[in-house]
Amino acid sequence: MTTILRKTTTTTTTTLILLLLLLLLLLLLLLLLLLLLLLLLLLLLLLLTTTTNTTTTITYYYYYTTILLLTTILLLLLLLLLLLLLLLLLLLLLLLQQQQLLLRRRRQLLLLLLLQLLLLLLLLLLLLPLLLLLVLQCTTSTTSSTTTAAPSNTDTNTYNTNTAHFTNTTKFHKRPIRCIAKSSYF
Repeated sequence: MTTILRKTTTTTTTTLILLLLLLLLLLLLLLLLLLLLLLLLLLLLLLLTTTTNTTTTITYYYYYTTILLLTTILLLLLLLLLLLLLLLLLLLLLLLQQQQLLLRRRRQLLLLLLLQLLLLLLLLLLLLPLLLLLVLQCTTSTTSSTTTAAPSNTDTNTYNTNTAHFTNTTKFHKRPIRCIAKSSYF
């Protein structure tokens, strides 16, 4: 009876180990897919910042903020996936130890070293988009500070002699309408 129970527990633990390995593989694939998507979004952000058009600043900032929001959400998802991967790897290690597949001390140390290397690699993969995002933010702040021009002091109000009234030819976004009242013609 005890041998039958031992056999059933060993088969259930081996199936659990196999399922955990499959889940780990799927999580790694999902992590790589999310990293590729994140790099694509960062490239899109870089493309948006290099090709700025002054006429469509509102749409540019709309696209920029939505892509930035998507990248931060993706980074948070990647961090959660990394934590889940760590927990699953630790659970797998415990199951392997319980199954006595890691009887030798060398195997345990080797598996722990591989686990640490994998986690370090994943953390580096996560830090790379964060660094790219930081560099991108710094470049956009410097380009936006250099492209904004100071308002001009030239008066573009003209006096129409035929109709005897002032016409304002300035753009609304450059200069407010109240500049007519402060005109030098009065």
